[in-house]
Amino acid sequence: MTSLQWFRLLAPEFSALTDAQVNALIAAATVFVSTRGLNADQANAALALYAAHLQWVTVNRASSDSSGNIKSEREGDLSRTYAEMKDEDTWIGQSPYGMQFNDIMKAATGSCLMTRYGLTIPQGVDVG
Repeated sequence: MTSLQWFRLLAPEFSALTDAQVNALIAAATVFVSTRGLNADQANAALALYAAHLQWVTVNRASSDSSGNIKSEREGDLSRTYAEMKDEDTWIGQSPYGMQFNDIMKAATGSCLMTRYGLTIPQGVDVG
């Protein structure tokens, strides 16, 4: 499937977007997503998910005045406290599409660990 087809399948909430708008989001996603080491379907799905994430963040940030997850809020003399970001609360973790993108990238490329001794790559992971 193409990235456009993956987008239509995985992000039905954005069905009002034209193909040209979706293709522009996919083009933007190519700036941020390295598809090296992915097969064609994985690459197209990853680009579609990242494009959907970009659209989701744009729509939801435009309708919200918050800059993070609210930890506490008080109405009288308005006071808001935002929670500190954790791994799952990173920018990519702000949307269901971003979390799916993370899942596909981890599954497709494996993971590595940075230690004080350098980069540790699990046995069998191709970093080619």
